[in-house]
Amino acid sequence: MSASIICFANIKGGVGKTTLAINVAHALAKELVRRVLVVDMDPQINATTALLPFPVIQGFRETHGSVYQLFDNAGVGTGLDLKTLIPPEKVRPVPTGKGFDLLIGALDTAFLELRLPSSKPALDFDALKRGLQRCGVMEQYDHIIIDTPPTPSFYLVASLKAATHFVVPSRHDYLSIQGLGLFARVYRTLHDHRDLAITAQPLGVVLTMVQNGAQEREGLKRLEGLAHGNQDCPPAFFEPFAGTLPVSVAVARDQEKQRLIREGRPGNAASVALGKIVTELNRKLGR
Repeated sequence: MSASIICFANIKGGVGKTTLAINVAHALAKELVRRVLVVDMDPQINATTALLPFPVIQGFRETHGSVYQLFDNAGVGTGLDLKTLIPPEKVRPVPTGKGFDLLIGALDTAFLELRLPSSKPALDFDALKRGLQRCGVMEQYDHIIIDTPPTPSFYLVASLKAATHFVVPSRHDYLSIQGLGLFARVYRTLHDHRDLAITAQPLGVVLTMVQNGAQEREGLKRLEGLAHGNQDCPPAFFEPFAGTLPVSVAVARDQEKQRLIREGRPGNAASVALGKIVTELNRKLGR
């Protein structure tokens, strides 16, 4: 069976997208014994630095390549030394030591968009999907999780084009829910576009950084109102996960040490909530 490719996406920053993506990957690998790969498509490489120390990242980049090198035109028109780039078919995932693997991110990925007009070829939105196929990961894993930047960008579109499904992390507050509405507009445009034709299926919204029951109810009410105002989106787009991820100072502190939610804290609120989210995700995927 080919891997399910799950894109964690939103165009609103600060909603815990990366935290959710890497911790879901960890729980899928450890609790459900699945073969999991995380793909860091964000030029800010937060998923990569949350999992590995920087010197280790530098060493792996030289031997295993990065997500940047999955693209055929990597290095073109950027001034980068093309001789140092590994071809897409030789890019390899790296072990994180947490039960799942990582295709490391790279700041150079920004150059896929940031080129001089005279040297900038047309952006190929299918390049990530093709790159994943060429480096041979599609049959090696049960789940591939793509972490994306919080912008309506080439990286987001390429990720959604590669994905079979997507999850939308969002906070409960007014601005975050409004940002979710903007992402719904982006999704509708991409889904209906003649050339882009996004086919990734929405799995719903995970509310994050929730402090108490009142905030959760507030977020669910706003989400329900947003769904009523966007009836041309599939209902699953706005369907809330039953599990919500609570705010936690300990989680933020642990992340500085490349430590994940379920590492040594099995009984805390964030760990229990994550377990519920992963169980529901697995059910929605039909796995």
